[in-house]
Amino acid sequence: MAAITVLALTGDTVERHPVADVATLLERPETLVWVDIPECSDEAVAMLTDVLDCHPLAVRDCMQRNRVPRVRIYPHQQLLILHGPERGPSGHVHYLELDQLTGDKYVVTVHGPINPNVPIEAALRETEIVRRRLEGGRFRPGSPFELSHAITSALSHRLESFIEELTSDVWQLEQRVTGGHMGNPEEFLEEL
Repeated sequence: MAAITVLALTGDTVERHPVADVATLLERPETLVWVDIPECSDEAVAMLTDVLDCHPLAVRDCMQRNRVPRVRIYPHQQLLILHGPERGPSGHVHYLELDQLTGDKYVVTVHGPINPNVPIEAALRETEIVRRRLEGGRFRPGSPFELSHAITSALSHRLESFIEELTSDVWQLEQRVTGGHMGNPEEFLEEL
């Protein structure tokens, strides 16, 4: 399992910290904290509950698979549940869940639960893109909501690319059917 990543963003500075520093980092003025949790472990639940005082329903939603995207508003934070597609080797589509808890000084991203057949790198793709932009100095969010927007936009770009790829596949199959060039019917049905 991949480790929890904690980033503290202050002005033009991006620092990595251990999970134990989250409470102290939240007390720093002008600091935005991003905690990226690859899978909701006991350590993650303790941080969500004890340090960030997350609503119990938000913690529950981060621990379990949620079938549909949703937004939940709690007194001092918002929960956004999103899904991104990942094509499996046989054409099966996995929906990778990415939960975001956004508060006044932090964003917490929680991935999963992740199907064991999906590589962890696929689940972390969007947060890694945003993290690299931060650490490379190409992105400096002014608020937790700007950081959440960047992560959500990265996920939307993947969804857009996936839909374009599926549309292209369907278009090619349609061209073969309407052109009468299906070839071996059994192989064609398998492709469909």
